[in-house]
Amino acid sequence: MAEHHHFEGTINIYIEKCEKLINEDTFGLSDPYTEFKLTNNEAELYKGCTHTIDDNLNPKWRVWYTKRIVGDGKLKLELEVFDEDVGDPDFLGYIAYEFDPKTQPNNYYTLTLTDKNGSTKVNRGTITFGVWFADEQAAHVSKNDQGVEIPGAASDLFIGPILHFRQSTAQTYSVDVIALTDQNVQPSFTVKPTPVEEIEVKAVFNFEEKYLWKFCLVLPRTNHKIVVHYSVSNKAHEFVVPAVGEPLRALSTSCNGFHEPPTEKLKNTPYYMWSHAIKRHKNVVGGYHLILQGGDQVYADPLWHKIPYLAGLEAGAAAGAQKEVTPEFELDIERFYMDLYVESWKDPELSLAYASIPSIMMWDDHDIFDGWGSYPEELMTSPLYKCIGGMAEKYFCAFQLGATVDEVKNKTLKSSLTGSSTGYSQMYKIDSTGIACLDLRKERQMKRVCTPETYDDFTRWIKENAGNIDHLYLVLSIPIVYNDFDVLEKAIAATGLGEELKDDLQDHWRTEDHREERLKLLKLLLDEAHAGKFRITILSGDVHISCAGVIYDKIRSKKSNATIINSLISSAVVNIAPPQAVIQILELTGAEIEIVEKTETSLIKAGLYRLLGDRRQFRYFGGRTYLELIQNVHHGVCARWFTENHENEPFELYIFPFTEIGSHKHHHEHQVIAKVTKDGKLREDDFKFISNSITTLLTLPFQTISSWFE
Repeated sequence: MAEHHHFEGTINIYIEKCEKLINEDTFGLSDPYTEFKLTNNEAELYKGCTHTIDDNLNPKWRVWYTKRIVGDGKLKLELEVFDEDVGDPDFLGYIAYEFDPKTQPNNYYTLTLTDKNGSTKVNRGTITFGVWFADEQAAHVSKNDQGVEIPGAASDLFIGPILHFRQSTAQTYSVDVIALTDQNVQPSFTVKPTPVEEIEVKAVFNFEEKYLWKFCLVLPRTNHKIVVHYSVSNKAHEFVVPAVGEPLRALSTSCNGFHEPPTEKLKNTPYYMWSHAIKRHKNVVGGYHLILQGGDQVYADPLWHKIPYLAGLEAGAAAGAQKEVTPEFELDIERFYMDLYVESWKDPELSLAYASIPSIMMWDDHDIFDGWGSYPEELMTSPLYKCIGGMAEKYFCAFQLGATVDEVKNKTLKSSLTGSSTGYSQMYKIDSTGIACLDLRKERQMKRVCTPETYDDFTRWIKENAGNIDHLYLVLSIPIVYNDFDVLEKAIAATGLGEELKDDLQDHWRTEDHREERLKLLKLLLDEAHAGKFRITILSGDVHISCAGVIYDKIRSKKSNATIINSLISSAVVNIAPPQAVIQILELTGAEIEIVEKTETSLIKAGLYRLLGDRRQFRYFGGRTYLELIQNVHHGVCARWFTENHENEPFELYIFPFTEIGSHKHHHEHQVIAKVTKDGKLREDDFKFISNSITTLLTLPFQTISSWFE
């Protein structure tokens, strides 16, 4: 009797294309789409459908579907191709493929389509598809491993536990657990399996009967995922340590609060999108490994109205430079930031996410107050601003980095970007994925975002890791590909109207004061990606609207796709989107194809993708949002924006792994790369990303990536 394997993990189904389909249309050509169904022992596990491609007998869908599955024995994948028609669709072809996910985890085939009875008498063409299974069955924990129990107080938790990712190797996985309690006695703590190093317990700081504790875990990694069970003060939770080499699953978020109370009643709870994400974490994707939080994890703007000493002042007001700092104010400002974090992070939906998925956080202006760093030097160096900024820094380090200011300044964290920079940039690596979070606030001035030392240290880190990275996620809180507000800036300067917008515009990379620095950073990224042969994806937030853009070196991209860098904006996860009229104005100013640099040896362009979610074909989509990043075994990334009111139809973009044009070398035996065009050139305006019924079309009039994969 054949052995039946139990399986538990994530299935990735890739439907690439059909060729030489039969034509069932009387006028024109067939309009094909593909339905799929995945079953185990006749029980349906997963089904779906591609979009329709009109008038085409050689359709290319290139779509990915991901789902967590559990079962025993073999899987059966059925693909059925139809011609969409008025009334019932016409049948075009069928295949059924059976495989054992435990012994055949990687499958990529081109198979001949048959009729419903399996006959090939009629030539129905072929279908190309892939199926990959990522085994996530938990590693066996010995019955003798009782875990570790650290006795302590049964404290009440104001907020927490919160998981902070530190680093990983092929043998270990480092995560810190922090919790804010009501006692000056460490809380009780348990964890299973037993860490490979002794747990270090630290008292981070305390203020007015609130005590922040940290437990530093160095956990084992194996060839299977490990579910870590832990508790703080009897509050039990669990999180996932990925198997060595397991494709990374992450979330990208920003703008986790409100700069002012919403004027209209929300359709759902403030943290509704976090609730949606945690449901996918538990029930669909097999557990996210990381949350990449790109700024504005709290909103400190109310300090100008909540602290009596600041009455009559606003952010950026010149009178702030003359304001003295009193001991009473120092106490009030610390009390404000402590209360801010407690009130912002105590929500049960958010708390569950923070306790279940390790985070990587980088601050932005609202974590201090709106526009921080973009005000004149006399304000930024005034006693008042130095006091506010210093207190915001203390609480950012404590809650968002899980450390003291001294630990961060002295760069003793495992993730600290070492070198001479004074910012708080953090660098991480999980297997062949790098994660770089550049601090765009600590060193910011009106005419500077980061110091040259930061870029030098960052460049050195990239060069040191380039040979071991396939994909780099670069977290930049401010989008580097976005609208140009030059006309609006000049109008404000000329008329004096709209001064309250000046600091917001000054924050953006394309403002006149930051353009040269932006160009240097873009060239740095393109140069290092090209030399190191890896992909870069930029993750940003800040703007309360989600969209996707691209930076592209036309000359070098003819050799590889390393010099095509996608810029993904996910904003906001809690804050509300601007009115539709604002989106329409952005649409009017966001249609340009930017020539970033044009020389004899370089032609760098940038622009936004157009999103086909409705008849207006906007580049932007409003609504509270988070971005899901699911890698596959080939180091490609499927990016999905889940947006309130469109939770079941996420916008989707697939980012191919690094590929050299004309290279016959494949990273994997069945890598999903079809033939390159014979002349090695790329077509324009044909890059399509599909997600269910929502199509994303690249309308930039320059050569694009996907036509490499003909």
